[in-house]
Amino acid sequence: MWEITSLGKRPYPTRTNEEAMQYVCKGGRLPKPLYCPQKLYKLMVNCWAYEADNRPRFKECLQEIESLKSNIEEALLLEVGII
Repeated sequence: MWEITSLGKRPYPTRTNEEAMQYVCKGGRLPKPLYCPQKLYKLMVNCWAYEADNRPRFKECLQEIESLKSNIEEALLLEVGII
């Protein structure tokens, strides 16, 4: 999802695979892509929770994405401060 919302950017471009793994294991996360709605980024961060039990289930993810999809224009306008 991060790669899609960042328009194909490579995650952790300055890190080797080993460095990226260490960074993530220490709690590091990718930054919010420029045009990614905050709610979608929050969902991504929740999916990246270290403990599997703290991650949202597929059904929760689907519901959140469907909600975002039906309100995408409003979410984008909020992001850029138009509304």
